[in-house]
Amino acid sequence: GCSTIIPPIKINYDVVYVESKDSRYYDLPYQLYALSEPIDLTEVSPHLFAGYTIREHAWCEQPNKLLWAVRDDGVLLSMTYYKTQQISGWARHDTQGEFVSACSVVEPPVDALYLATLRTPGGGGAVYTIERMDDRIWPDVESTWCVDAGLALAQPTPNATLTISSAHGLGAIRGVTGLVG
Repeated sequence: GCSTIIPPIKINYDVVYVESKDSRYYDLPYQLYALSEPIDLTEVSPHLFAGYTIREHAWCEQPNKLLWAVRDDGVLLSMTYYKTQQISGWARHDTQGEFVSACSVVEPPVDALYLATLRTPGGGGAVYTIERMDDRIWPDVESTWCVDAGLALAQPTPNATLTISSAHGLGAIRGVTGLVG
């Protein structure tokens, strides 16, 4: 079959591209007075690319310098890429569903990753959703919220009243059915 050509990404003075025949990523550094040799960015993680093709990718420079890539089987890959610090590492991200597309949208102060995802919520029919990856800029650990396709909804006051039946000892709970343990 034909391979899809994925446009290259400009990262500072380099061009990062995926080779269509084997889905390996390369960095072609710019050098003013010399020819550049491409650097294989998938050399230590070939198992993430062998036998797959890349559908689409997106570069999110701020805040974490991440290259995101969607494989043809719906798996999402990411590469943290700090070239000046000689840091690059790939990770695999699975979900309940299939990643279809990815893009980076500038939302100061971050480059937000948006994903088109195919899901079957509640075992029903398949639906496409547009999802935004969290920035991971949290003021404290209590503010973290890491879930697949979650909605944050206002919660009403709990509909329960607990009363203490004794000041000491085990006491008893009244008005509760089906309690185990």
